[in-house]
Amino acid sequence: MGTLKSELEFEHILEDVGDFGKYQKRLIIFFLIPSAALLPWFTMNILFLVFTPDHWCNVPEVAASNLSIEIQRNIIAPLDKSSCYRYDLNYTDFLKTGSFHVKNDTPLVECDNGWQYDTTHFQETAASKNRPEAGVFHRNSSHSNDRHFIHPDDRLHSLPRLENHQRQSYAIRLPTPFHHP
Repeated sequence: MGTLKSELEFEHILEDVGDFGKYQKRLIIFFLIPSAALLPWFTMNILFLVFTPDHWCNVPEVAASNLSIEIQRNIIAPLDKSSCYRYDLNYTDFLKTGSFHVKNDTPLVECDNGWQYDTTHFQETAASKNRPEAGVFHRNSSHSNDRHFIHPDDRLHSLPRLENHQRQSYAIRLPTPFHHP
């Protein structure tokens, strides 16, 4: 009555049933190969949709001028802080002077009119079309590495909210393994 362990091994059972027959070959040819060829079209498009192009503060007076993008960026903000801040200038008067040199000690202010985006590679992306509020992603997820889902410009403002969210989610999840109905 006793069966040997070697008789019950998975490989031996597959030999009896048919380990690589017509069904397995058809599965590979008609399902796995086509899906492996087409899957990147559906999964990799997120890289293009959510790509955040280079951006800088939108200053309507400068955007309406006929200056090149490079000169616009140089007179709006320093390159190291170009996406978060702009120079605190009266740009209407500044453009009338014709001098496009900004002093190094000019104070900076946060962007207040939205952003201008570099459209060299993409005309419009999800990030440039409607820039989400800080922390939209971490409100809808419970990952421990939520910091990576916040837009880099918004990290300083949303970090306290993120930490509070994580504390609350851990506090809610902590007692669940110990709950016995």
